[in-house]
Amino acid sequence: NPSLNGFDVVIHLNGATYDYVLPLEAQDALTSFVQNGGGFVGAQWDGYDPQPNMSSIVLQGTGFDPEGPEHNCTECTVTFERLPAGEGHPVLAGLPASFSVPADAHDAGPAADGAIPLMQVSSGGPAVLVRELGSGRVVGFSFAANYPWNDLSEVHELRTLQDANVQHLYLNAVRWAAGSGAGVAEPRAHWFFAEGATGTFFHTRLSLANPTASPAHTIQPGSCCP
Repeated sequence: NPSLNGFDVVIHLNGATYDYVLPLEAQDALTSFVQNGGGFVGAQWDGYDPQPNMSSIVLQGTGFDPEGPEHNCTECTVTFERLPAGEGHPVLAGLPASFSVPADAHDAGPAADGAIPLMQVSSGGPAVLVRELGSGRVVGFSFAANYPWNDLSEVHELRTLQDANVQHLYLNAVRWAAGSGAGVAEPRAHWFFAEGATGTFFHTRLSLANPTASPAHTIQPGSCCP
């Protein structure tokens, strides 16, 4: 519930629902959805919940050691650092090589079999992971967005999903998991794009941003050349 028909990607926020394990039927449905071309974007506490029928789309476990590579913590700030496997990957397009994440909770537990870490936390645990499974794609994050408690069991302000870099990660993850992606991965002075559709029933559209104070110019269709 609901049916996955008509959806391209499922985002599973499990920071506040870790006590509610998905029924086996739901686990089977999500795994089949990915194997048949769907996308899944997960995060902690997927690695904590006992969900054996979706183990292939949960990309990391949990360690729970505050001093270990997983940097288990609540209401904390962790640093994500790009790994060689993340160079040029669409999930990291437009993001700096290193940035801080305000984590409602966090645990960069060990990577699952088949998962490829694109970023790690400064203590060494995997922070952003990807996997291709069957015809589909999976992305996993080490933060537990919306986890409501701090170490004193007090309710704290939720900050993770308000962070611009985390929002950027989710947008990139959905695009990649859906089988699309950013046309460019980093700023450059000149770009040339081929015309044409990006897939069945889709139309090509370009989203352009100028991160500098200098004027930027685009060439309209039918005009040539700068």
